[in-house]
Formats: sequence, structure tokens, C-alpha cells
Amino acid sequence: MTLLRMMEGHGLRIIISSLIIEVSWQLKGGRMEHRYAPRKPVALDVVITYQALGLVHGRTMNIGLGGMYIETGRVELPVNALIKTAFFLDEDGLRKPCSADAMVVHSCTYGAGLMFNDLDDELHVALRRLLNRSHDDAAPDQQHVADA
Repeated sequence: MTLLRMMEGHGLRIIISSLIIEVSWQLKGGRMEHRYAPRKPVALDVVITYQALGLVHGRTMNIGLGGMYIETGRVELPVNALIKTAFFLDEDGLRKPCSADAMVVHSCTYGAGLMFNDLDDELHVALRRLLNRSHDDAAPDQQHVADA
């Protein structure tokens, strides 16, 4: 079933086909932000490849099917920058290398919010498992941020 909604005065059309998309709104930094999937506080080491800066090391504060927030130290990534991320997820006791293309959607001096671009099926399943995993099952490198 297709849902078509037009917001009057803005000419914005939202089309959602065959999907249930959870949208959560948050007020952050004086601006409204929306996410299409919830995020979970998880700490993972991440390497970002950004052509203008080379490799940037960071650590996730949260991750979800739609993206992640990464602490980058004092490196500020520009909004709308297209980057590549590389990180490991624990699956069945093995560290599985993962990578995803992303876009910087907001940035500050110490971190950046990233939106994933076209996750492959394998990474989508691995992230879903991570998000559904209970706290007790989290691997040491995937501990909840509150415990890190």
C-alpha cells in the first residue's frame, strides 16, 4: 500500500511504499532532527575515509540501521561530505569486518552524525542483530556507551 501525503505550502511529498518506517524526532542543538530508525548506544572503533583528510579514527556513541554518531576527537567533518566507514562487529564470537558509505548530516568540533547510504543486505542483518542483542550478550568492543 502506498501512502502519499502532501504538506500544504511546502510542496513536499512523502511517499512510503511497502515499508513501515519508524520516525523519531528529536530536538537537538536548536534544530529539529529526524531519524528513520532508532539508534542504540554502542561503542565501536571506526575508521573514516574522507578524501580531503585521509583516514580519521573515531568511536561510535550510537548506531542504528540508518546511521551512527561518531566522536572524532578534534577533527570536524563538513556537513554533506560523502565518506566511507570501516568497523568490526562481533558475530558468533568472530570479529566481522564491515564497511558502509555514509553522508555527514551534522557535525561539530568533536563528532559527526552520519546517515548510511544503501547498506548491503549482509550489513543490514548484522546491524539488526546488534540492535536486538541484549546488553549481556554485547562483546567487549560493542559495550553500551553507558558502560564504556
